[in-house]
Amino acid sequence: MELRERKQNDESLKEKIKWQWQNRDFSPKKEQTSQFALYYFLTMFVLSLIESLFVLIPTAYQRHHRWIMTGSFVWVMFITLVNWHRSYFDTANYVKAETKQKYFADCTDTPQDWVHCFKCQVDRPPRAFHCDYCGKCMLKRAHHCFVTSSCIGFYNQKYFIMFSLWSVIASSWLVYLQLLYLNIVLPVSEASFIVYLPPVTLFKLIMGNITFGQAFVVAHLFMNIPMIITGGFFLFWHSLLSVEGATNYEAKQRKFPYKGTVNQNLKSVFGSVFYIPLLVLYPFRLEQDGDGILWKSRAKRVKGN
Repeated sequence: MELRERKQNDESLKEKIKWQWQNRDFSPKKEQTSQFALYYFLTMFVLSLIESLFVLIPTAYQRHHRWIMTGSFVWVMFITLVNWHRSYFDTANYVKAETKQKYFADCTDTPQDWVHCFKCQVDRPPRAFHCDYCGKCMLKRAHHCFVTSSCIGFYNQKYFIMFSLWSVIASSWLVYLQLLYLNIVLPVSEASFIVYLPPVTLFKLIMGNITFGQAFVVAHLFMNIPMIITGGFFLFWHSLLSVEGATNYEAKQRKFPYKGTVNQNLKSVFGSVFYIPLLVLYPFRLEQDGDGILWKSRAKRVKGN
């Protein structure tokens, strides 16, 4: 009896393994894609910091200039990281079951202009949308950011704008330091500028003409340039959305039902125009106008008035 039961258990185990192998799915999930971009950013951030502090700045600067540049660059990287951290935590943007209770405590149906999300099983307010990557509905959702692995919405848009700004500054500064370093170890006067191209650099590395560290700086240089372009694009786009008081969806549809004056739009994002310089210096937690739930529709113009 024991041998028969053991044989049956072995056969059932083989069938389970066979079924799992036949029904395996190696396609990347949306959540995994977002996490990959997050880990890529953190890895590049750490490598950039180590490369600058221990290779680029010591090679390009001497004595007190070295310490001034080190302190300044660390501060820039620190501000960039803090703004990223504030953008990363988007839990305040989540639409919950309690969200409707704030203004419609006695309402059992979906309020006017609200939409019921069958995925989250909650009623979401105007300008809120569901994110398949986060699995949540977000207040005033702009888009999902893979670098922060979170949605950019009502409460963290101002931090994302500052993160884009400081990312451009940090990446541009890093490119400048990399060019200074390469001009010292691989002077353009002695070698053609073509040696800075990654395929040529790889060939030189294989031939033993340059070191691995020099080749890494060249490769990293060309990886930083897209970061500057991407950060500059998001900085411009979200600044434009803030001024116009719009979301990505409204901009694509060219419909702006909740657009106010420029001052009102900026207050909704930053809290006050005077808060913007403070947020540039440091991502303080400052209150902004509204709560991302209740929106006043712009009055429609009537012909003849």
